[in-house]
Amino acid sequence: YYRDSMLQEVEEGPFDEKQLTELVKLGKLKLNTKLRSPTRTKNQLVFAETIIKLATMINQVKIDKENQKREAVEAKKKKSEPPVVVDPQHDVIPAPIANNPYSPTGVGNYLHSKGSTHAITALGPTQVTVNVPVQRTNSIAMASMIIAIIGLLGSFIPIIGITIGGFGLILGIVGLIVSSSRGGSGVGYAIAGIFLSLIPVGIGAFIMIFLATAAVGVSEVANQFSKEMDRVAAQQEADEQSHNEFAKKFIVHEAIVNFNSDSIQKVSFHIKVENQTGNAVKRFSLEGIYQTPGRSVPWATGDISYEIPGGLEPGETKEFDLAPNMFSEWGRMEKQEGGVLSVVVSKVYGIDDKPLK
Repeated sequence: YYRDSMLQEVEEGPFDEKQLTELVKLGKLKLNTKLRSPTRTKNQLVFAETIIKLATMINQVKIDKENQKREAVEAKKKKSEPPVVVDPQHDVIPAPIANNPYSPTGVGNYLHSKGSTHAITALGPTQVTVNVPVQRTNSIAMASMIIAIIGLLGSFIPIIGITIGGFGLILGIVGLIVSSSRGGSGVGYAIAGIFLSLIPVGIGAFIMIFLATAAVGVSEVANQFSKEMDRVAAQQEADEQSHNEFAKKFIVHEAIVNFNSDSIQKVSFHIKVENQTGNAVKRFSLEGIYQTPGRSVPWATGDISYEIPGGLEPGETKEFDLAPNMFSEWGRMEKQEGGVLSVVVSKVYGIDDKPLK
């Protein structure tokens, strides 16, 4: 090991375990002493405090020395205290009691400070019975409080809150009755259980009432909405039937599609209509279909709408040449051998630009 010196560190050793123990007892080996060992430290310098066994020995030696110093101080202090002197004229000196309750005779004497003697008559042994009340716990009251707390955690789920809270409330009432028969043991737990149980029961009941009221309200709203939808559908159906009656009175006498490959506008319609609705007509819409007889899939379909300049008075007949949008399905349609244009009146609008009905 290395021992600290004033100017330099001097190496001493080697030492075996017994020699190290002696050095510790002599106080030469301290916690900050550096050590090295070919087996334990691989010749690396370490402090003695890092080796548990040596550190324990050094600390024990230190504690033993402190205890020895303390015992020496106490012994010296006792030697320096003066001896206790008893004055028979002023101090009460108990005499040997031969006859006290715990001696065979039962009577004893003691010396007064003036030297007089007084007799003590001993009383016989007396048996004393002490009743210590046994404090019993009220487990039912404690259970009611615990269950009430659990009910609080599930109070926002009505069924759980009401069920657990109701059970805790019953236990709380039973616990309160039991506590009254036991002198109030566990009354606090019972009252707490009753109070806490009422909270989840109340919250659960409120939520259930709220949900029931909301369900009734939603049902009423749904019924009103259904009735309103039925009324609107019936009105639309009536309006459609009424409008169809007017559409039947707007007669299409001719509907011809013309193809002109030399013009930019390759497709045009020639329409001849007669107004038998009894009302002035501002605009009309036709549902058209261009197909070849015997083919199930038409070549083109779509609406043909036209706003009549000046309108069409009741009983009046007019012919129109209409040009569809070049980029629409009608405008891109090609002429087909045997192709036929069929139209049906879908909408007829009055002077207020609303469908006639």
